[in-house]
Amino acid sequence: MGGWTVFQGKKYTSYGVATAAVRLLNVILSNLLTGLPVSNFREEYGVYLSYPAIVGWDGIVAQAQVDLTYEELQKLQTSANFIKNKFQESPNAHN
Repeated sequence: MGGWTVFQGKKYTSYGVATAAVRLLNVILSNLLTGLPVSNFREEYGVYLSYPAIVGWDGIVAQAQVDLTYEELQKLQTSANFIKNKFQESPNAHN
């Protein structure tokens, strides 16, 4: 919903995407070992999530652990389940 809201207001969102891509590329090429919210496989949820990780020349070098409240953990689990279910519904899920 957030991206759609931004699009409705600005009618253009490519600058934000481009800025994030350039930042990620700079972090990787400079081996800055920076914490960024990037898609990475979270074993505890069994799915890829946009979750903080330390990124450098070798890609994700460490996964961050975020202190979440019980309510936040429940919401994150709900999101992970939603992603897994949508993937299972996709036509290429079993190929």
